[in-house]
Amino acid sequence: MIMSKCSGITCLCRGQIQFTVVFLIFILLYLFGMFHSQAQACGWWGDGQDDDGDDVIVVDSDGNPVPDEESSLDDPVEQTRIGNRFRRGESSSRDYREAVQWYRKAAEQGFAGAQNNLANMYEQGHGVAQDYSEAAKWYVKAAEQENSNAQHSLGRMYLEGRGVPRDFLEAIRWFQKAAEKRHPMAFRDLGTMYWKGLGVSKDTVLAYMWWKLGAEYGDEESEKLQDMIAEKMVPGQIREAKKMAQEWMQGKK
Repeated sequence: MIMSKCSGITCLCRGQIQFTVVFLIFILLYLFGMFHSQAQACGWWGDGQDDDGDDVIVVDSDGNPVPDEESSLDDPVEQTRIGNRFRRGESSSRDYREAVQWYRKAAEQGFAGAQNNLANMYEQGHGVAQDYSEAAKWYVKAAEQENSNAQHSLGRMYLEGRGVPRDFLEAIRWFQKAAEKRHPMAFRDLGTMYWKGLGVSKDTVLAYMWWKLGAEYGDEESEKLQDMIAEKMVPGQIREAKKMAQEWMQGKK
């Protein structure tokens, strides 16, 4: 049996190399997971947004939903609210298929919130067979009407090549549109695009800038990423990134 020996300095160097390799692998896995852990859709119209009704669905003697006061079952906003209540209901009242039917009624009238929610259902396979192409179709309709949730979700579809061809530039375009409307996760994804060099040249300063903006608008994950990347930057780069973020916010007021 052959025994190997190393000096204290050699062993120390090897230990540092091993630690560095493990650290880099951890960072890569973290970023990979950050993208792919959010493969599902990330925003429903009406959940805490212009929908102050509870999850109780009132029905008439025939079992048909009764609209809220001063509303109509032909109103796409009311249809979407009913869809939300079927989707969110407790185990005894939750009915994804009914939710899909109500979302579709409103979506076919051109209501962007319902189009986004219907896309979510297709993306997740709730109440319908999972169909990324159909999800992308409805996301496009909602995104073109400036729905920020749909814009961000469509960017994710392009990023991952689900329902549409994988296209980093299109992903960035839709992330930017969502970021214009202060969508927190859009900032996070833009930062990662620049950090990893997806569709753009790798740029640590811009990655920090987008993550700082995400943190400013309430995304805790962006704040963690901002702190992580700061350890790899010199003070001048951090100052530049913070200045750019401040200018971005001032320009959007």
